[in-house]
Amino acid sequence: MKKRNFLKGVALAALTAAAPVAALAMDTVKVAYMKIPPLVSIKYAIDSGIMEAHDLNIELTVVNGGPELMTALASGSADIGQTAAGIALLARSKGLPIAVFGTGDTERQPDYNHNWLIGTEEAGTTDLKSLEGKTIGVVAKNSPATLAFMSHMVAAGADPSTVEFVALPFPQLPSALEVGNVDAVHVGEPFHGMIMSSDKINAVELANGLIHSDEGTEYALGAWFAQDKWLAENEDIAKRFLAAMEQSYRELVEDRSKVNAILMAEFGMPEGAANATPLPLKAKSFTTTIDQYEPLLEQMVLTGMIEDGKLDLNDAVRAVDYK
Repeated sequence: MKKRNFLKGVALAALTAAAPVAALAMDTVKVAYMKIPPLVSIKYAIDSGIMEAHDLNIELTVVNGGPELMTALASGSADIGQTAAGIALLARSKGLPIAVFGTGDTERQPDYNHNWLIGTEEAGTTDLKSLEGKTIGVVAKNSPATLAFMSHMVAAGADPSTVEFVALPFPQLPSALEVGNVDAVHVGEPFHGMIMSSDKINAVELANGLIHSDEGTEYALGAWFAQDKWLAENEDIAKRFLAAMEQSYRELVEDRSKVNAILMAEFGMPEGAANATPLPLKAKSFTTTIDQYEPLLEQMVLTGMIEDGKLDLNDAVRAVDYK
């Protein structure tokens, strides 16, 4: 009898010990991202249990801009970065071993747009030429936001070298424009809608799109990227991460109320504003291709952000087949 009880105790101890071992089987991934509405899918993927179902434990870190994100990747405090695709190209051109492994969203004019350059009648910034000599608010200097102004200004025959860029967090850009601290801004939603509906200024849309491009040209907007070494050693994790993100996107597309719930909880939006905020949830696949990045690189070279011949997209873009 005592022997039987002893064996039962051994079996119970073995089962109890197995639970933590199973939990440890999850791979921990440190992800750095900018907390802006278009990136709500990562929050949903974590909170809904999608990441856990793919055996991933995500440690999420919020950063304020591209430079901070790249510092996190370079130092190893983050494994994966998620923000504007152009940031990865810029980092690679400067010698950082950063590569894109998934494209989260694209932009195409005139039907699929997430970027606006906005001026005001009060500041006299009513067209791209009028931006010369003005102070412009962007989320970060030497970033995709500054690329947007330089690309559109060059196309309009204006000189972007005359502009003074001021870096401000996205939530501060609308008020900075309203009080006249800046003469124009680059924003996405919901800040675009906030500015255009403001009764404090007469806002003017100067241009749409992250870069000047021909109608129908599709280019990468948001991306996931990591260090070369991490990708080489963790391809399976990268595959599971992209698969989980695709599932998150699909579920959010199917149920808008889930998107609204995140926007209200994370950004304090009223329900009406949350429901009116468009999100980039139209990607059919997150598999990245070089042609998605060629228009970006062309404009970054044209505007002087990247030296011609300094970046090979075959190195900067590493497709991960997660299907």
